[in-house]
Amino acid sequence: MERGWPWMKIAVFIVLLVGLSWFTLTSPGPWLAQRPAPNADEVRAGRETLERLQLVHGASGAPIPLTLAGEHLDGVAAMANQVIAPTRVAAGVESGTISLEASHPLPMGRWLNVVATAGGESNGFPAVRLTVGLWKLPLGLSRFIIDAGWRVLRYRGVMLPPLDDMVRRTKVDGTEVSALISLPDNSGLVEQIASVRETSVDAAAVARLYCAMAAAQRRQPEPDFTAQVRRLFALPEPALSPAEHNRAAFVALAMFAVDEQAGDLAGTARKDTQSCRIEPPRLMIEGRPDLPKHWSLSAALSAGLGTQVATAMGEWKELADSLPHGSGFSFVDLAADRGGFHAAQAGVDPERAVRFAAAMATAEPKQIIPPSLLRGVEGLTKKQFEAGYRSIDSPEFGLAAAKIDKVLGSGLIDHNQKMTVAAIAMADMKVWAQRSYRV
Repeated sequence: MERGWPWMKIAVFIVLLVGLSWFTLTSPGPWLAQRPAPNADEVRAGRETLERLQLVHGASGAPIPLTLAGEHLDGVAAMANQVIAPTRVAAGVESGTISLEASHPLPMGRWLNVVATAGGESNGFPAVRLTVGLWKLPLGLSRFIIDAGWRVLRYRGVMLPPLDDMVRRTKVDGTEVSALISLPDNSGLVEQIASVRETSVDAAAVARLYCAMAAAQRRQPEPDFTAQVRRLFALPEPALSPAEHNRAAFVALAMFAVDEQAGDLAGTARKDTQSCRIEPPRLMIEGRPDLPKHWSLSAALSAGLGTQVATAMGEWKELADSLPHGSGFSFVDLAADRGGFHAAQAGVDPERAVRFAAAMATAEPKQIIPPSLLRGVEGLTKKQFEAGYRSIDSPEFGLAAAKIDKVLGSGLIDHNQKMTVAAIAMADMKVWAQRSYRV
């Protein structure tokens, strides 16, 4: 009995240590308040940031100067909050300090709250100080944790250079941060984000389907989008389950109709299709070349990253269009987006996959976008949109989206119930929360 006593003390010490860590590293509530969906100006700032990062990412590793104001970081955070809920994030630059904050829910009602701050000038990756719960970590330990995160990404296949090579120089001045950034053209980051989903997209299947579509287009050019959908879903893929086949088909269609970069949703698909690549043809739905792109990209995003991301990106695009120099907020474009991700939902559902593929192999235009949705309101300015719908998380907009879903036959909301405008919107938001994917 006495010989076992030291081990008992060690076990008690470990339990106490774990308990102390749990209640000091986590908090009883989030530090960040729940943020509303982004507005048009926040989307503009966020999209500008992502476009600048895209230039850096596409520079083949050459160092590129990048300057961002506080509104740019805040815009990215506003957009991120819509797709990673219930996790909450915030970012900004103030008084010469850049800060990144996150609140993530944990079991037992606890929250993990993390703050990262940096300031001044640095050669190489900046000196970042982390605060986790009640603990303000020293710079050395903060860097050790960041390095550990970098090693995890490398282990998972993200080809990022060493931190000090990736961020060559930084300067935080007032409400602006500037840096010299170097990123490889194909780091694998998009593929890693896509792989977070339980079901990934088969890259080999995407490549085979895309190359078959490209070959058919060379033999017999076809401008009608519905005809291309029929071609695609008539192609056999015996090595995969029907749901997996459909998932790959949606990504192949987006590569074919929109851009080769859609192949990043399926790992090596973009590289695997170089030998058969063709320029995306000008495809039409009812004489409009924009709607095929909306439908196919939304379907691919839903298949590769989840409906929550596809929904948000479609709404962001329309909010950006409502600003000056844009084409205006379009409920027709929104209907095409929602039609795409509803199609993906049905296509990747194992219980509906076979029937869906058979229907698409003989599809008519009305099965892609019902004619009544082509008569939706278009060209709304930011002022007009906000006057009629306020925001993309308002009851008014929720009702408009629910009406589109009803026409599309989504079945997400029981429209036979007598529901108020607010109740319909709340039901719509609840469904998205329940069916969301972490990305």
